[in-house]
Amino acid sequence: MNELSDDILDSIFLCIKEIKDIRSFIGVNKRFNERYKERINKYKLILYVNQDYLNFYEILHKNNYTRDRNYIEKIIVKAFMNIPTIRYKVVDFYDLRYVFELMFLGYGLQSEDIKLYNIHFYIHFYDKIKKCLKFNREDTLNEIEKSSYLFTLKQSSNKIGKTWVSLIK
Repeated sequence: MNELSDDILDSIFLCIKEIKDIRSFIGVNKRFNERYKERINKYKLILYVNQDYLNFYEILHKNNYTRDRNYIEKIIVKAFMNIPTIRYKVVDFYDLRYVFELMFLGYGLQSEDIKLYNIHFYIHFYDKIKKCLKFNREDTLNEIEKSSYLFTLKQSSNKIGKTWVSLIK
């Protein structure tokens, strides 16, 4: 037999740590691609951070990144260092949806790191978001509604524009 068994392929796949190496591995042939395609979809998160909230939310909540510490660190750095801004009337606001989703799931809660990535965010918003975090999403969203600082996270912020998507309930 000239093919590797699925058990051996899975062992090899689990040993590969770098994303570019994973892509190379599954690109070897169609069988590898079909077998591991769903497992690597979670690495598309980097494409959506600070760009596409709906896809970011879906992939982030569908996958667990606790074993991919290096990867989630890259996401955290990108999300916190480059927080996009939204113009509403004559004022610019931080688009806090991406950092909120990370914080809600427990990623990026090491305050010393966040301070290094974005001191302005850390001083003005970090503690406010952290204080709103509760055990379930509904309670967390209710706390956000009470905060005057977290405008882009409020459900009423859908007034920002036609394409704006508020936090998913």
